[in-house]
Amino acid sequence: PRPHVVFLPTARGDADDAMTAFSEAWGRRSCTSETVRVFGVPERPADRVAEADIIVVSGGNTANMLALWRLHGIDTALRSVWGCGGVLGGVGRDGSRALSGSSARPASWASKSTPRAASVVKPT
Repeated sequence: PRPHVVFLPTARGDADDAMTAFSEAWGRRSCTSETVRVFGVPERPADRVAEADIIVVSGGNTANMLALWRLHGIDTALRSVWGCGGVLGGVGRDGSRALSGSSARPASWASKSTPRAASVVKPT
């Protein structure tokens, strides 16, 4: 089966341009993808995140994002995905920092600012 990729543009306030950029970047890859919004009236955000194989987080306002994730249970869903071998990644410095500083923090984290060995997901 193809991996399922979820984009969390929460830090950007679920900005349309962030969602468009994600769709354009991931739509051509051998995967299924969706965006999970938390602004407005979100539809089962934690459940949808928990179903992901790969999670991509936008950069932006990290403090607001973390508060909303906790409110909707997304932090717990992220921890579950990581614990099952899922891949968590961030777009830009804030996206990476958000995951490394949240309660969903994995045991180890790799980003441009913290050089460590990391798995690489390559497009097909």
